Amino acid sequence: MRWVETGPGGRQRFSGEKPVAHVLTFHPRDLRPGKPAWEWGLNLPKVPGLEMEGTSATEAEAKAAVEVVWTAWLELLGLQPIPGRT
Repeated sequence: MRWVETGPGGRQRFSGEKPVAHVLTFHPRDLRPGKPAWEWGLNLPKVPGLEMEGTSATEAEAKAAVEVVWTAWLELLGLQPIPGRT
């Protein structure tokens, strides 16, 4: 999987050619000390009991959250990521 910048404050995660997730900054007027600044979400069918979107304080934390949910989503469906595949 790979991340692609989609403009100021936007990133999209791809599995092959399919976009599967996004990470976006909040608008600057929404930024407040101690408040999450990055919104993330996966563009995949929902799985009961798995949060498919959320907020994080940093871009790195948002990307890490996407990775955790992506892996959990695959495992819940009995799938596995292909190592080294972008």
